[in-house]
Amino acid sequence: MAIKSSCSSSPPPSISNTILVNNTGFREYDKIRYNCPPNTASLLGERYIELQCQPVSGWNVTSSTNETIEQISSRFTCFDSCPGPAVAPNTNWQSNWTSEFVNGTVIYYTCPNTSYLTSGDDHQLINTCSNNSWTFLGIPYCMNQEP
Repeated sequence: MAIKSSCSSSPPPSISNTILVNNTGFREYDKIRYNCPPNTASLLGERYIELQCQPVSGWNVTSSTNETIEQISSRFTCFDSCPGPAVAPNTNWQSNWTSEFVNGTVIYYTCPNTSYLTSGDDHQLINTCSNNSWTFLGIPYCMNQEP
């Protein structure tokens, strides 16, 4: 008599606002992946989470964070996002988010001490991710100041 897998009787949990992919079945050690839909990302920079069917415990998160499915599904929320920001030579930029460029992300462009921006004010240009695209205030470019 074959032993029934703990996952075959219990399908993987649903995680809102994600797409279930790599669903190879519900056998022991099978993995499934939940992806963020296109043009979205989680605030933590993850674009997917993965679960694996374990013989006794059922579906478990494969990351090394030791989180439960409930914990990871509560923080894995996909938000609308923008493509990477424009990068210009001799220009520095920083963001209010550390990983993904979700709606509401602000990019601050600045120049080294001896130069100024040709767009925006002389010291800083700000672009914001809104409705999956960046506000366009000009291409940031730093010019050397005249002596």
